[in-house]
Amino acid sequence: MDCSICIATYNKPRYLERVLQSIISQSPPFDYEIIVVDDGSDSESIRRNQSSCKDAKAKYIFLSENPAYGNPARARNVAYKEATGDVIICQSDDVIHARKDNIEDLVTELQPGTFVIGTVINTDWDGNQYCEPEGKGYGDHLQVYTSPQRKRPLFFLGSLYRSDLYAVGGNDEDFVHPSREDVWFAECLTKGIRLRPHYTSKIVGHHLHHSHCNPQDTLPSREVFKEKMKAAQIGKGRYEAASGPWEYS
Repeated sequence: MDCSICIATYNKPRYLERVLQSIISQSPPFDYEIIVVDDGSDSESIRRNQSSCKDAKAKYIFLSENPAYGNPARARNVAYKEATGDVIICQSDDVIHARKDNIEDLVTELQPGTFVIGTVINTDWDGNQYCEPEGKGYGDHLQVYTSPQRKRPLFFLGSLYRSDLYAVGGNDEDFVHPSREDVWFAECLTKGIRLRPHYTSKIVGHHLHHSHCNPQDTLPSREVFKEKMKAAQIGKGRYEAASGPWEYS
C-alpha cells in the first residue's frame, strides 16, 4: 500500500461524510486506504459513520463508548498502527479536501527528512472563509490554520513517512484532555528526529467551522506539555511519546 489516510472522529457524522466524499472524489495514480477510528461516538453518529465509511470503502474501527472524550491521541494511534501505507496522511475529521489532487500531492511533495503541512482555511459549510471573532472557544478567531505564511507544524491536513511517525511513537496518550498533543507531536518530529516541515499552498483543505472547547478545558494538557518540554530541554526526557518508538516493518 502506498498511502494510508488516517482519521480520528467523535460525534461529527455530518462533517465526516463531507470529508470522505472529498477524498473518494480524487483519483491518485497509486493505491491508498482510508482508516477511520471512532473514539466512542453516540449511537446515531455510529450508524451514520458506518454508512459513510461503507460508501467510501473505508475501514471503520469503533472504540468503546467514551462520554468523557477529550483528546484524539488514542484514536489516532489506533489508526496509525492499523495503517499499511509507506506514507500516512494525517488529517482532522472536519477538514475537507478542497483540491482534486490533494492526495497525490501529499505523497509526491513528501521528501526524506521532511513532513508536509497543507494550507488549511477555516470556512463555513459553503467554503467561504470564516471565523468567529467574538467566539470564546479555542481557535474560534482563526481564519487560516496552517499555510506557508502561517507556519504551524500541525496536522490538520498533512503527510509523513510511516517510519518517521513510528520513530516518535505516534501521538502521546499522556494528553487525555483537549489540545496540545498535536503541538507535542510536532516537537517530537522537529526536535526528536530532526524533520523539517514543508509548508505548501499546493494542498488546500477547508476546515468546516464549528464551536471549539473553552480554553479552560485545555489547561491540564497545557501543563502536561510544559512538563514534557521542560524535561526534554534539560535532558531528563525525550522528544517522543510516553510509550516510546514503535516497531516498524
